[in-house]
Amino acid sequence: MPVQTEEQVVPEELTEEELEAEDERKAQRFGRCCLAAAVCMVLLGVDFVLAEQAGIGIGYLLPPYSLTLGCLTASCLLLMVTLFAVRKNTLAMLIMIISVWMGIFTWGICRVQEPATVVTKLPGMDKTMVFTLVSTPGSAVMRIDEPILGGVLSRHWKIPVHAKNLPFDEQISLMWNEAGQEVQLYFNDKLWSVYRAETGQWAAVVVDP
Repeated sequence: MPVQTEEQVVPEELTEEELEAEDERKAQRFGRCCLAAAVCMVLLGVDFVLAEQAGIGIGYLLPPYSLTLGCLTASCLLLMVTLFAVRKNTLAMLIMIISVWMGIFTWGICRVQEPATVVTKLPGMDKTMVFTLVSTPGSAVMRIDEPILGGVLSRHWKIPVHAKNLPFDEQISLMWNEAGQEVQLYFNDKLWSVYRAETGQWAAVVVDP
């Protein structure tokens, strides 16, 4: 009786056109993933801005706007990769140039701000505050952060100030006002802001310019 053998199934070899179509599909899938990541980076940068406006400091020890600008730079790079993946090389080169300039701009913004930081406890309270003076050629802002998660998350306030060419720790002083149950912040010997125990908020005080 003859022995029946199973037929071996030999896979068909793909034609050159089919191989190119498969590569094209893979490139498009990769491009879509990069594009989605680029959109996510933009949304993350917007979230950092909205969080700061809502009084939440994220990465508060870093120079202002560095996280947002970093996210926008990363988004440009991911968009460049997307365009290269779908073979839009001319447009990808343009985005690459924009990405380089975005990186240089981010680096320049971080360098020009030169933040100075003082970490201290509030007198009369068991609260630690991080005071940061951010000076640029045109303005100066004092950032106050109450750490929630060290170096990562904080309650955040911004107060415009008139800075002098002095070390930051010599420009600020804190005093406990027993009568008002508040901490008074003096900047260059002027009462600039108060922290009220009952509200847990810093409030600006009107001073002479």
